[in-house]
Amino acid sequence: MQDCKGATIILDLAKSHPEKRFVLAGYSEGSREDRLRIDDRLYDLTGYPNVKHVGHAKPELRREFLSKAKCLIQPSRYKEPFGFNVIEAYLSGTPVITTNWGAFLETVKPEATGFKCSSWGEFDDALKRICQIRPERCLAEGLLYTEQNLYFQYLRYFQELRLETCHMRIAALQKTKKKKGRAALKVRKMDVVEAHHRH
Repeated sequence: MQDCKGATIILDLAKSHPEKRFVLAGYSEGSREDRLRIDDRLYDLTGYPNVKHVGHAKPELRREFLSKAKCLIQPSRYKEPFGFNVIEAYLSGTPVITTNWGAFLETVKPEATGFKCSSWGEFDDALKRICQIRPERCLAEGLLYTEQNLYFQYLRYFQELRLETCHMRIAALQKTKKKKGRAALKVRKMDVVEAHHRH
């Protein structure tokens, strides 16, 4: 498990909220039930009685956890290119708490599907307010990313792109014709001037 995914932020939240139960999912070499390796450091989980590390979670287990969770916390310290687990959470009607950069800028709707945080205080506040988020709103957002919806979105995008490309080509051709027309007119004028001088 890597801290670039924000694992230590979750441990800090667990310390501050002993009344809440936290489940950490993700492969972590050298971890056991009572200890968790994050990068090169081992954390004694006996000091975190409300934290359980379940290791790598396959799709079925992820669905089970997310359907029962109050929220998904994804405090990535780096710019996630997409972060599909956020969409997985939505499809279970589960709100999310994430950092305020990367793909989350687009996939997380503040106070509608979750909260985007830039500081410890914001994470702490989001955890206190997460019950305000309606599961049906999260599900509706998740459905926007299903294969059926994305197919038509991409199809519309490529149709618009093709149409825009056609317009650009037509405009380029018209511009070229105008240039050729002006050049031909200039040549004709030169011919008239030259004929005048000859006479």
